[in-house]
Amino acid sequence: MPNLTSLHKPVPLLWRDKSPSLQEYRSLINIFNEPAVLIDRSREVILMANSAYLRLTAFSLDELMEKPVSVLGEAIDLNRISSEEDLQVLLNRRKRTPLSTRAKLRGVDSSGKTLVMLVHTGVDEKQADKYQEAIFRTFLDLAQLTDSEIEDALSRGIQIIRTFLEVEKVLLYKADSESPRLVLVTPEEEPRLFPDEIPSLDLVRLFETTIWQSGKKVQAEIQRVGRINNFSFLATTPLGKKGSLSGLMVIADSQKPIPPNLKTIIEALAAQFQNTIDQHILIHNLRTEVKNLNQQAKDQSHIIENSREGIILISPDLKIVRINPAAEWILGYVDDEVRGQPVENILIGSERLIPALTQAAQGIAAHNIHKAFLHRRHGQSFSAQISVIPILTDKVVTGITVFIADTSENEEIRARALQLEQNASIGEVMYVFAHDVRNPINNISMGLQLLSSRLSEDNENQGLIQSLEQDFSRLNDVMESVLVFARIGNYRFEPLNIGEFLQRIIDRWRPRFIKSNIFANLTIEKEGLVVYADPRALDRVFVNFINNSIEAIGSKGGNIGIHVAPHFVIPDRPQVKISVSDDGPGIPPHIINRIFEPFITTKDHGTGLGLAITKRIILGHYGSIDVNSVPGATVFQVILPLHEGDLG
Repeated sequence: MPNLTSLHKPVPLLWRDKSPSLQEYRSLINIFNEPAVLIDRSREVILMANSAYLRLTAFSLDELMEKPVSVLGEAIDLNRISSEEDLQVLLNRRKRTPLSTRAKLRGVDSSGKTLVMLVHTGVDEKQADKYQEAIFRTFLDLAQLTDSEIEDALSRGIQIIRTFLEVEKVLLYKADSESPRLVLVTPEEEPRLFPDEIPSLDLVRLFETTIWQSGKKVQAEIQRVGRINNFSFLATTPLGKKGSLSGLMVIADSQKPIPPNLKTIIEALAAQFQNTIDQHILIHNLRTEVKNLNQQAKDQSHIIENSREGIILISPDLKIVRINPAAEWILGYVDDEVRGQPVENILIGSERLIPALTQAAQGIAAHNIHKAFLHRRHGQSFSAQISVIPILTDKVVTGITVFIADTSENEEIRARALQLEQNASIGEVMYVFAHDVRNPINNISMGLQLLSSRLSEDNENQGLIQSLEQDFSRLNDVMESVLVFARIGNYRFEPLNIGEFLQRIIDRWRPRFIKSNIFANLTIEKEGLVVYADPRALDRVFVNFINNSIEAIGSKGGNIGIHVAPHFVIPDRPQVKISVSDDGPGIPPHIINRIFEPFITTKDHGTGLGLAITKRIILGHYGSIDVNSVPGATVFQVILPLHEGDLG
């Protein structure tokens, strides 16, 4: 079946109940042969009167519409609504003696707000009541069709009208949206007599209700069908607004004569049927719009929930409506606890923020508040990029959106890059210096050895020469360390299972642990964690940690622990944290803050470059290193990014 939503142009998305309009009520009461008046029960005023009532009372319609019910006559009790009980009323007539008669009140909508007063005029009352009941039932059934699907509604509507009129054929055509023709949209029962479409030449003749009867001249092609098939009459009435044909209802019968008031009846039925179609389109459009709005809301909610930027929705009176998960993480608050809070209680920081929010409430956006900063829940300050955008509906501010990007990490990365650049320059200078100094040191050392060999063993200068050789040996070790420190940076990265890598180091150092009476323990919380690293450089890092721990513990023996665990502090940046601890004496407080600086050492004969080299290697792997120490325990913590796609 064709798409029935194109029966006429889409109507505005406005909701209305199933009560007919005033025009439809006019059509309804004009069907009655008896005098009838339409009454607004809540206001107790007259809405409409049919032509039979106007003839009976000699009033004009203008003299009755919107007038009090008392104008009609005496003894009209609007609370006596019944399909069985009659009212004895004294009916007013214009410039005539009031007429004593009987009337009946009927509700015409589900709420009982609108009533019809039917006046008895001496006709067969039982037959009149039966006819009135059929009319009410037909209109009610047509109004209820909006509860079903449009195709079923049209089919049932045609059957309701056919049953009421007791005719053989009731068909519905609709206007084709692509060409000037009418297309049959309700299936015709056998035998099929009517065409599937009505040509454009007939349209001009079908803008008004027409009734053809047998023996009369045909004026349209569809009437020719009636004559060919020996119909006694064939009536057509247009659907749609006056002068705009959107459909056509066809009614025909081969045996029954033309019913009285057929034109009025079918126009009223067509109006009510059109109302059913309109409501279906309204409901269809409303459901479509609601579905689209729901989908848009889901899409927007998905974007907000998954955005890496913190998003805060604020009401025009500057109270927080909601915050997304990224804003929760950035600020340290939970959405439920900030809803309804004044924005100044949560967004604390830059002085320019509140003025920007005040301007946004007036419709002025601030796309970037430069050099802004905010405070997290616990007071920590951080740099941020902030945008304040008003939400406008019909040029009225209905809300404000604040976008927050935490730029503190970028600041740290820039600082780290600058530090690496400076270290690279220093390293290059140190490399040249160490390389050039090492050769003279070697020459002096060889000269001392040659001088020692030429002196007798008991010569008094042998002790001085031996002391100088030891100093030159220490100086040579320092130069070697400086060369290593300066050369760091040319890494060969590869995926590396950090758990297996550390286990190999532990196994390699096992004999030394036994000799030093040290128990070493490796704990891995999650297997399969992979980093992207230079194995030789990381080996130097952890060997340095282990060697320092062994020397710190000394001959008394002790424990060394290595703990590996996933680290998810930064969203979308999975990392691994490796902790190396020992139960040695700890690092003195006066040097712990400088422990990673070159030439800072706790050893009597150390170079002070081991931990400096370690830090440079970790920074070169885009990681971080930290140390905590108290008397009796020291813990070094290394954080490295996990290899992308390898989260274990």
